[in-house]
Amino acid sequence: MKYNGKDTIVALASPGCNSPRAILRLSGPQAFQCVLERFVSESTRDFLSEENSELTRKLQRPIYKYSCLQGKILVEENTSDLATGTTAPCLLYLMQAPHSYTREDVVEIHTVGSPPLLDMLLEGLISSARKSGRVLRLAEPGEFTKRAFLNGRIDLSQAEAVLRIIRSKNDAELRLAARQLGGETSRILKDAQERLAELLCHIELSLDFSDQDLEPLPLEVLRNRLEVLCKDIACHLRVDNRAYKRGGIRTVLYGPPNVGKSSLFNALLGRPRAITSPHPGTTRDTLEAELTLRGISFYLVDTAGLRQASGIDASAIARSQQAVETSELTLLVMDGSSILNNPLEIFYSITQRKNQTTVLVINKSDLPHRLSPKNLPSPFQNFPMVYTSALTGIGLEKLREEMVERVLNGKVDSTPSLLSSRQKCLLEETLEDLKWGLECMKQPSTLELAALELKEALDTLGKLCGTITSEDILERIFSQFCIGK
Repeated sequence: MKYNGKDTIVALASPGCNSPRAILRLSGPQAFQCVLERFVSESTRDFLSEENSELTRKLQRPIYKYSCLQGKILVEENTSDLATGTTAPCLLYLMQAPHSYTREDVVEIHTVGSPPLLDMLLEGLISSARKSGRVLRLAEPGEFTKRAFLNGRIDLSQAEAVLRIIRSKNDAELRLAARQLGGETSRILKDAQERLAELLCHIELSLDFSDQDLEPLPLEVLRNRLEVLCKDIACHLRVDNRAYKRGGIRTVLYGPPNVGKSSLFNALLGRPRAITSPHPGTTRDTLEAELTLRGISFYLVDTAGLRQASGIDASAIARSQQAVETSELTLLVMDGSSILNNPLEIFYSITQRKNQTTVLVINKSDLPHRLSPKNLPSPFQNFPMVYTSALTGIGLEKLREEMVERVLNGKVDSTPSLLSSRQKCLLEETLEDLKWGLECMKQPSTLELAALELKEALDTLGKLCGTITSEDILERIFSQFCIGK
């Protein structure tokens, strides 16, 4: 997707389904002309005052920064007759450059949300523009936001925040993405960039003018400033040291074989996502799915039964243990209808580390109880306990409530990461370069090497802020957007 400021782009900016209202968005130098030639206003007062009407006819654009017009727009592709052609009622929102999201002329057509009508309208706009010698084409994924970035309306971290807003699944994710769009991440990154640039300037001054009468800052002062910068970046990473939550809170179901983990996994989701069988060892790999409870997103992970095994089973067990280690909430599932014969040593190391975030689930409660909580080792008796039956649904609602309660009472951190995975990796890379630079500044003889390391760090920060970008990086970021954004 190469930016061409001469192109005017158009796309459906709302979901493509039947709805009371839908939005078609245009952006570019000929956006007003492409729409206004197919539009008839219901009132002459909608557009401009009488003394400016001649200017309006010449420019085909409003003088005001923002205007809203009510009227009808021509829908048919093969006609340009507003009097006899098929029209649809609409509202036009016109935003004059540079007072728009893309800093270009932008028009939004708000009309009836009928997919066939919208297709006809879109084809009609493009066909009419082509006949008039104008360049109007369909927008590519993320092109509106890319233009906003390239035209200086937002920086790269704010552009990524737009994508996070689109993908947010709960209030916490939405609020965090809004903070990032408001510039919180940008301020952190730009402050680090400015401090590093100033520090590098002083080092270059010491190197290039060491034989002059100038008095550069002492090496110790430069080292102290760099140490403070390293500590500040490390602090940001430490506060944000949570994996970027894909789909929500990582919730792992684990336990001995054949206790009904997969059946419970399906029952929580309300659909048959995992294959179940009465024979032990059916699950050979982790299985994942998203679940939303009371506005909180959980990322459920079903695992193979933990046991002593070899061969391919050992690989499955290793994956299960890794899933538990990286979990944020763990559901330890036991079979309440059988006496516990499996050694529990395999669970001890996990449960000790997951003490605050483990829920003990006694499954198969529709069968006669043979497992008594009193027979479990003391660490397991301290966990909140829920009796369930994946077959009949007993206790499922209570289990869901317990999962939500773990989050609401602060036992599980539900706050998503402020930094995206790309930003976090680049910030870690920056910190590594700064540490090498700090090491090189121990001796005046290696100050030139320190300058090289700091230049690397400054370039990396430039990639974070968007001041240094390649077309490849922009393609990867904006290709994830949906069309119309």
